[in-house]
Amino acid sequence: WSLGLLFQELFTTYEQVRSGRLPAESESTSFRDYIAWLQRQSLEPAEHYWRKTLRGFTAPTPLPGALPRSPDSVLRRQHLNVWLPAQLTTDLQAFVRQHHLTLNALVQAAWTLVLSRHTGEQDILFGATTSGRSAEVSGIEHAIGLFINTLPVRIFVDEDATALSWLQQLHTQQLELRQFEHTPLTHLQRWSDVPRGTPLFESLFIVENFPVDAAVNSASAELGIRDFSAREQADTPLEAYVIPGDSLELRLLFDAARFEPSTPERLLRHWSVALQALISTPDSRLGTLSLVTGEEREQVLRSFNASSRRFDSSCLHLQFEAQAVLTPDATALSFGDVSLSYRHLLQRVRRVSHRLQSLGLRPDAPVGLFVHRSADMVAAMLAILHAGGAYVPLDPDYPSDRLSWMLQDSRAPF
Repeated sequence: WSLGLLFQELFTTYEQVRSGRLPAESESTSFRDYIAWLQRQSLEPAEHYWRKTLRGFTAPTPLPGALPRSPDSVLRRQHLNVWLPAQLTTDLQAFVRQHHLTLNALVQAAWTLVLSRHTGEQDILFGATTSGRSAEVSGIEHAIGLFINTLPVRIFVDEDATALSWLQQLHTQQLELRQFEHTPLTHLQRWSDVPRGTPLFESLFIVENFPVDAAVNSASAELGIRDFSAREQADTPLEAYVIPGDSLELRLLFDAARFEPSTPERLLRHWSVALQALISTPDSRLGTLSLVTGEEREQVLRSFNASSRRFDSSCLHLQFEAQAVLTPDATALSFGDVSLSYRHLLQRVRRVSHRLQSLGLRPDAPVGLFVHRSADMVAAMLAILHAGGAYVPLDPDYPSDRLSWMLQDSRAPF
């Protein structure tokens, strides 16, 4: 904001000198006036507001999809951005006008939804920069100085609320916060329930609502800036930027050491989808709004589920026998101190199976299996299957009446 004002003043002064006129003295508010106003503000109302706002919040909202912080890692800043289609930008602006909201509230709400869905949290808190130019200070919009401040924004995602009612609530919340946007962040940390030494937030939300290039281009017909770039360095691992224009720009600055490359790309996609969902179905419950793109939905429903496999359709005891042929000396069964190879277990199975068949066991006939959990239990289960029967588990710890009823009901002959 100040940079744009500075260029305007520079170019205007240059034009005045070129035309032979003395540069007019600036009558704008000075930074000293703002400091004087700031010193007159009582912190008591601000403390009451912020203690109430931050009450019960004890840990920063997790970073979506972030990798653990390495003690020796160095901050490596990268950025990704996307421009929304011009028509969607127009639709967003029309929506906020129709419902008496602000673009800031709408885009911030969409970002909150993204954080909520990716972290599984409903109580979301992130930092947001404010211009700090209080309307109570006359002419402050034309003053040059470091007015900017960073404040915590705490938003509860009520899945049962309609999108529109939730947006209206956020708009009201923003208006209330503006009365106390001059509060120093160090005070807020002390007034919160977050332990000392733990940051209130690890992500920032920033709206750049005063483009420098627009300010410069309107300042002079003779002079202009051909190339403009800015380098920003912050200590937060994730920053979400919104740059208004004919096509709204969404930008993420992130620590490349903390995020896989696909994570910021997915966050940007879901942010765009969230904006579209909020204005397309304002009467829908928040819990029903999907942030999944069509391509991702196809991936989940089709690609990830392309898991068909051919399985051996033979009976379990036949598969066991086949494995015994392949690995006869490998361990097939362990229980406590007992360990049996496939060869020895198969011998037990066949012994019991032949005994059952010699007693006249018919195919599919039930056989009561009255035994505690043991190696013998597994051998007996396989033997009953091998003999062509079906086992009926009879837990020896069951009451005798229940066991009698199970035997009668199953009509097990053995």
